[in-house]
Amino acid sequence: MRDTLFTGVDIGSTKIAVVVGQLDRERHLHIQAATQEPTQGIRRGGITDIDEVANGITRALDRAAHLTGARSMRAFCSISGAHIQSQNHRGAVAIAPSNRDIDGDDITHVLDVAGSVPLEANRMVLAVLPRTYLVDGQDGIKNPAGMAGYRLEAEAHIVTGAHSAYRNLLKCAERARLEVEDVVVAPLAAAEAVLAPGERDGATALIDLGGGT
Repeated sequence: MRDTLFTGVDIGSTKIAVVVGQLDRERHLHIQAATQEPTQGIRRGGITDIDEVANGITRALDRAAHLTGARSMRAFCSISGAHIQSQNHRGAVAIAPSNRDIDGDDITHVLDVAGSVPLEANRMVLAVLPRTYLVDGQDGIKNPAGMAGYRLEAEAHIVTGAHSAYRNLLKCAERARLEVEDVVVAPLAAAEAVLAPGERDGATALIDLGGGT
């Protein structure tokens, strides 16, 4: 496997941060560049001027390119702001035929069902985080793959955001000549980077103090 570059862009109320990492053959990530630019055009996590935000992204990417020797054209971008909300929701599916083990498709299906929550017209689901699974009423299951059962349930934490905020983020990236590989909720990205697996499973609170929200 060739070494692969990954780029992350964090668009905050006070700064736009870019980090470029290289994944080696052993799948270890090595940071190659980390840059930031003061943010213009964002208030309380919401975009108020697309051109100013796009210009900030471009400047941060250009500074990173000076360090790595190549300008990133694709990136994972964060989304944050007061429009982000969350709720818990449960979904259930029948295992058919009933004489087989639960597989990855069943898990994906039940999470899709759990993530199908009623939303207002301008809202969209940004993330579906499984909290626990139930098989035939037995709760507390962390991974149901390979288990036998007739009914699979998932209790999930659903993170939603404003569809307009999502679209405006993509517009900023497009004007900065950047293709967005995926949009990640900023607090979830922080938790993934900072918390150890045991801390994520336990009663741990991560407080992300932003500049505007």
